[in-house]
Amino acid sequence: MSKLNELENELSELFESYLDAEKLFYLGIQIGRELEKDSITEYVSLYFEDRQHSSTLQLEKHKIVSNINSLFLSIIKGAAKEEINKNYGWYISKRDLLGRDVDGFDEEIVKKYHINYCYAEKKIDYSDEYNLYFNVVGKLKEVYDEYDLSVKLECCFNNDKGKELIIISKCSDINVYTASTDLDSIYSDWELYKLRAFYNAISKLYLLLIQIS
Repeated sequence: MSKLNELENELSELFESYLDAEKLFYLGIQIGRELEKDSITEYVSLYFEDRQHSSTLQLEKHKIVSNINSLFLSIIKGAAKEEINKNYGWYISKRDLLGRDVDGFDEEIVKKYHINYCYAEKKIDYSDEYNLYFNVVGKLKEVYDEYDLSVKLECCFNNDKGKELIIISKCSDINVYTASTDLDSIYSDWELYKLRAFYNAISKLYLLLIQIS
């Protein structure tokens, strides 16, 4: 191992532990001397190159997850609109006293969108903000199972009606936002190719719906 490689290792260890500014200064001088000895005029530290690559990779992963969440938010809104148009309202409520889910979407809507509404839960007491929970079903569940994901989907809902049982009778009142899945907490551990494959798999399920909308 060359002296320069040894210094690179020291640099990496320095940033992984408590950063000692004085030690970093003298390490920079040592690296400079090695570069001068070998007549190297341009040099990018391998440590910072790796960090840049890692940062770019995580940014790309985050972008894919954002696209996934945006897709699911559109799907939730689409299913809710059809529920309102078909059954004159979307009933949003908490689980019953036995902890059972509410009735959910119409059967045909469930088949079409591969999701079913389960229940609502207040984020905090005395708030108009709710988390809405959905189960994924059918072909979407098959994709979830293939990637070993929890078959849950959720989004946020703003209830400005001030009631426990909310009946949304107009599509313009569907105040849902910020859909999310289990991926939000684990995507950084996934390989990029796996994340892309999952996004492509679920996108294909909704391709026709997206084109229609």
